[in-house]
Amino acid sequence: MRKLRVWDLPTRLFHWLLPVLIIGLWYTGTQGSLMLEWHFYLGYALIALIVFRLLWGIVGSRSARFSDFLYGPKTVWHYVRHWLRPQAAYLGHNPIGGWMTVVMLVMLATTAITGLFANDDIFMSGPLASEVSYATQREMTGLHKWLFDGLLVLISLHVLAIVMYWLVRRENLLSPMITGRKQINGPQESDEIRFASLTLAAVLLAICGLAVWWVFVYWF
Repeated sequence: MRKLRVWDLPTRLFHWLLPVLIIGLWYTGTQGSLMLEWHFYLGYALIALIVFRLLWGIVGSRSARFSDFLYGPKTVWHYVRHWLRPQAAYLGHNPIGGWMTVVMLVMLATTAITGLFANDDIFMSGPLASEVSYATQREMTGLHKWLFDGLLVLISLHVLAIVMYWLVRRENLLSPMITGRKQINGPQESDEIRFASLTLAAVLLAICGLAVWWVFVYWF
């Protein structure tokens, strides 16, 4: 058994910033008008983070790239059928985890986008609400709330999966996302993951943040 560096710092920071933002969005969204402005600011931060993760999934480290962890139906089905049996270790996401990551990103993005068109009819409206009809605003507001509830369900399933992997397969999925290192049984030297530049990650994140701020705060 060896411990290999699997998750780079940008991927881990993204993973842990998400629950912080989601908790903040949930809290500010339930405290009435006094916190709605902060709710929008946190939403903008979430959009910037999602855009960064999409870009990092293309140009980032090997384990962060979508091409590395999106497996075909046959591989996914084989993994599911033999979940209780010992299987070859995956350096990054396993076939289920890879697609769960995509579903989570899509749900996050859709929730955030619908919030841009939302209107609470009292104090605040999204920066794009004026671009659509009032009926659409109401539909988007309802959909935004429904999607956020669905997002909470997905997060609960994610936590349950981590627990099940630990209890049933004795596989610790949490520690590698903290330390960046994963215990692998007998990997070859060629399996070492080459990480992308942290400078590149910082530049991408800064561009994403500035672009989102300019578009939704200054432009609209």
